[in-house]
Amino acid sequence: MRMLHLSDLHFGGDCDETAETQRMKLLDRLLELPELETVNVVLLTGDVAWHCEEKGYEKASEWLGRLRGKVKSGARFIGCCGNHDVDQEKCKELQYISSAERIRETLRLEELPNLRRRFEKYICFCEKNHFEQLTLKNVKNYLVGSMDMAVDGMNLRFCVFNSAWYALKGGEEDKGHLWLGRNFYDMLNMEGTSEEQTYVITAMHHPKEWLNENEIQTEGDNQNKSLFELISADSHLCFTGHTHGNIQTPNLYHNHMQTFSSGAAYVGTTYHHNFSFYDLDKEENTITRIPYESVDQKEWKRCDESHFSIDVQNGVAGSVTGNATEKDKTEETIDAKGWNGSRSTRFYETLEKIGVQLIRVSNHDFSVNKTVIWPVVPRNTLTTIHLAQLELMTILCRDFGWSVNAIISNCGSHPQSEEQVSAFEQKIHQYCRYVGIEKFECSFLNNYFKPEHTLAADVLGNFIQFSSLTNVPKLRNIKIKRYASDKQQKILAQAVLDYILPLLQMAVVKTVAHQLKAQSGQKPIVLAGEDEHIQWDHTVRTIGGDDIGAILIPELSAGELENPNQVDQASTDDQLKKIIECLSKSDLQDSFSVGNAANWFYKMFVILPNYCTLEVIGQAGIFHGDRPQDLIEFWPTASSIPDCIDRKKLLDYVWGKLEKGTIN
Repeated sequence: MRMLHLSDLHFGGDCDETAETQRMKLLDRLLELPELETVNVVLLTGDVAWHCEEKGYEKASEWLGRLRGKVKSGARFIGCCGNHDVDQEKCKELQYISSAERIRETLRLEELPNLRRRFEKYICFCEKNHFEQLTLKNVKNYLVGSMDMAVDGMNLRFCVFNSAWYALKGGEEDKGHLWLGRNFYDMLNMEGTSEEQTYVITAMHHPKEWLNENEIQTEGDNQNKSLFELISADSHLCFTGHTHGNIQTPNLYHNHMQTFSSGAAYVGTTYHHNFSFYDLDKEENTITRIPYESVDQKEWKRCDESHFSIDVQNGVAGSVTGNATEKDKTEETIDAKGWNGSRSTRFYETLEKIGVQLIRVSNHDFSVNKTVIWPVVPRNTLTTIHLAQLELMTILCRDFGWSVNAIISNCGSHPQSEEQVSAFEQKIHQYCRYVGIEKFECSFLNNYFKPEHTLAADVLGNFIQFSSLTNVPKLRNIKIKRYASDKQQKILAQAVLDYILPLLQMAVVKTVAHQLKAQSGQKPIVLAGEDEHIQWDHTVRTIGGDDIGAILIPELSAGELENPNQVDQASTDDQLKKIIECLSKSDLQDSFSVGNAANWFYKMFVILPNYCTLEVIGQAGIFHGDRPQDLIEFWPTASSIPDCIDRKKLLDYVWGKLEKGTIN
């Protein structure tokens, strides 16, 4: 059985006729692909029209009519709503709901006629294009429900959830405010029917990270499991959209549900568009992904296909291509209180919970040996930010067999002396030996630009590429980050060599990444800070998500993160410098009352290193209580730590981590 997964077509979103012509040329190229002739199912995961505009749905209908003529006769079309399929005019009086009890009263079958009103244009589109109707407790509709089909000897159940009920703003503001609806899940009876199906396939527009915490937070026993966990346990496969990202490795949830996220089939000329075909094989119990992407907005390029095995009893077992079949102790099931699952899945979810940004990194990436590329600016000492990054690298090396490739960025118009840079390198080596990072290499950024370097030609070529693809406004945003206006002016007055430092880093990182992947077959991962998100997201998008990813630790701030102006101002003052250097225990104690520092230290030096053994936190006496799992259930906000934490014990514990690196 072959399925075509499309998402985020955004018809009607073109600014002028030229842009529309570019769109249609690329999408018409899609209609020429030979794989379409054998497609049994077309799955469209939302954002059909731009801002729910009528003309967008009209253009989508015309194009989908031609698509229907290309796929197999009798192919089934299934859809789910996206945030662009919500009529925002009909949501002006609505507000986000944070209470699970209130959402139970709102997202229920009896309210479906009222809920339909904000999706009327999308519903008309589905009716016009003969999409499959969904069934929810014998009620036919196009918004939420299930439908069964028999294809190639397989009994398939598609369960469609609507993540856009409360997509009231249609953008980033919706993140964390979205609900699927526990009432709807109960009516689908997924748990009771999953064994009757060959495969249960779930579809929703938004990925897990966009849902309200009540939908995704595990609370312990079976009756109080989160909705997302229940869906994960009952589904073999899940397909989402919304992120507009590059082709990426699927995530495995609850050791069972494999989640494939599609990028945008079309947004605009600045995006790398992609979509995928999927082949399901009942005899082999495998799913094969055949992805296509377009970088130049003119042609679709077929990328390497990936195969994933499906254990109908126990869920998806993992990729069976290349090195992805390797299993070691990192995939052992661990029985820690409050959170069962593979070590890699648990680590991945811990990173998500503490606010680490993952760019084209999935939990599968932690199940195979990889390399961290660490671009680091030399300082007089190892700062608390360096030590937090080294804490994360220690876990990757110790628990997952990764290696570290540090690139010291010693370029600039006023670089540190060779003695200072050498001393910084020695500090890193000493600390790595102390924490047990054995596979560690270090190089200097300036050396890659010397003619005698073996990679100099490749670096120059990549520098030209990044310089060609990065316009001045983009480079400006990379440089000024979230600094205050006075700091921005100083940055804008820098010498050109200092100003283009990110381009130099990106060129070398791409060169090293390609070399590492050629040697190991595994994509390397860049480790940096959240304040460098624009730089490394741009790098990953340019290189491609199959060739590199990025892990960005949360930003340490002396101001409230919720107020960018305060953050910008605080990032320039002496207070933040004192927190970052933390040369004494009293410095650390003082920092606990500033900005998000206490929370940041708690997450990076307590929760992160103990992600798999929370009992250690209990033994250290850091928290008041009998259950270490309380620390799982309470994930603090950006500027607080749980009330159950003993601040003095926390101070002692964190300083024990810092003193080996901060004391010279």
